Amino acid sequence: MLVTARRWTSLAALRAGTPESGPTALVFRTGCTYRQRLEQVLAEFGWPSAARFELGTLDGMIGCVAADMGVTLLPRAVVGRNDSVSIHTLSPAQSKVETLFITRRTAHQYSALQGFASCLSGSGEVIAA
Repeated sequence: MLVTARRWTSLAALRAGTPESGPTALVFRTGCTYRQRLEQVLAEFGWPSAARFELGTLDGMIGCVAADMGVTLLPRAVVGRNDSVSIHTLSPAQSKVETLFITRRTAHQYSALQGFASCLSGSGEVIAA
């Protein structure tokens, strides 16, 4: 989900009310998947050179978004029902991320791990958003 200050009620309003360079991207350090995806989304919106501001905590990031310091990209489950920010759904191409679960073949197969792996295999459905 693209997370913005409450005053941005839609992506169209964000585009119309933002400088040509785009909003400030509130991100974690280099290497974060959500940072990479946000940079990609902003480039697709026509803002490839948006300024970046690195933060170290989720609470800090959500607080800065609420203060209208910029925008960020976070999973819906992380943002939850936070009334201090607005969340915007992106297109499936922008919002879906394939996650791989890798284990060692020689690792002990605990029953909890087997149960978790059985939830992941087969259905292809989303188990967390």
